[in-house]
Amino acid sequence: MLSEKQIQEHIWKQRDTWTELIDIAEISEPYLFADDLSDITPNSVIQNHIYNRLSRIDKNVRTIELIGCEVPLDKELDSTLRADFLGASIDEPIFAIIELKKNVQTERQAFSELLAYSNHITTAFPTTCKEDIYSVLIAPMEARITRESVIHTLVFDRRPIYALIPYFTDEDNIETLRLKPWIPSSEDLSKITGVAFDHKNFSLVKIAWEYIPEFWNEPNKDPSDWVIANFNRVSVLTAQIMEAQGLHGFVYCSQVWPELYKAFPFPNSMIIAALNPYIIGNTYWYIKENNYLENNISQMLNRKNFQITNILPGLNKSAKNIHKEYNYLSNLYDLWNSHLFRIGLNVVKRVNQDYKGSKISINHACMTWESYQKSLMEDSYCKNFDIITTGLVREIYCDVTSIDYEATAKTPGFKHPIYDGIPNYAINILNNREYFSRFLSRMFNPEFWIQKND
Repeated sequence: MLSEKQIQEHIWKQRDTWTELIDIAEISEPYLFADDLSDITPNSVIQNHIYNRLSRIDKNVRTIELIGCEVPLDKELDSTLRADFLGASIDEPIFAIIELKKNVQTERQAFSELLAYSNHITTAFPTTCKEDIYSVLIAPMEARITRESVIHTLVFDRRPIYALIPYFTDEDNIETLRLKPWIPSSEDLSKITGVAFDHKNFSLVKIAWEYIPEFWNEPNKDPSDWVIANFNRVSVLTAQIMEAQGLHGFVYCSQVWPELYKAFPFPNSMIIAALNPYIIGNTYWYIKENNYLENNISQMLNRKNFQITNILPGLNKSAKNIHKEYNYLSNLYDLWNSHLFRIGLNVVKRVNQDYKGSKISINHACMTWESYQKSLMEDSYCKNFDIITTGLVREIYCDVTSIDYEATAKTPGFKHPIYDGIPNYAINILNNREYFSRFLSRMFNPEFWIQKND
């Protein structure tokens, strides 16, 4: 039986041509939607996105040359923290960290080591972007936690990662070493993405501020283009902060109708929504426990099922009684809104600063996206301005918009399943609050499309 050290030495010996050891990647073909787009779902859109991304990663990995082996990652040459290989692309601005684990028992350590190496490299080269550093894992990929970690890194962290399974045509001959790309199946992706992108997972915070004549509010008339531009700048700044913090969601501003100013002391609003990881984690656990066969939303959202010991059973060993006395997971779910609140409050305060040091009155509320849309007072008696999407939500929305326009261009007289018609240019959709709301209904409620076409 060949050892991990022998494999490492063999790969390093062929450092200039090591990518020739990599088999052709068997990446699924993109899902082809029906001509009328009636079968479009978040799962299928995300899967197409991930497979396209993996194709680019696969192409880039094959441009990487190995530049170091057993590299200590600090000044002490005897450090036990060593990268199995370091690499650099000859065609792209890519620095690669390659970790080799031959056994399933050791492959579980790979992610902690890759994280440590990645942090070291970003410290050595400050301001690197996510696409600068590639994590390449050579391992059996037999542990479920390893496979799920790769998928989460691709889908939610949106960092380039690639897995290769080592195998031999002759177990006793190192010269027969091959590396097979591990590509997650559509079923593996569905188990994760299908749980995450759902309307019940969006937490929402509304930040409202007072009536301010001339700057935000124009008495007895609709907001001018200048005022609308100011509101949109607020949304852009907020979205930039959300993106930097890794939040997957959307933000937009609104203003109540001018004739209702007297009834609303806080007529100016910013609405921030994002996917709450604690409800997603609870839902993911619930569906796994039911073998993916039961999708009972009322049960998944039942606070009695919110138990952190379900998701992290290791806590039962040392702290079972603690978690019987207090529901930390439910509390985390409720408190997660504070991320959105702090971002929104900080932005509203900043944009309302003036040279006189004036203070403004601010109000806020927390709810779900679903409940917000059902409130006429909140969502209808107002003008909604540009919406800005972030993270996974942005990627899905942009991909679906592209699919819509490609279908329209392909088929003259194409009847869109949701919109009565679409603008000539996609830019008019990408920031349109009404189109985005219909997009979410389309993704979350298949019956919406059916009723539209009956």
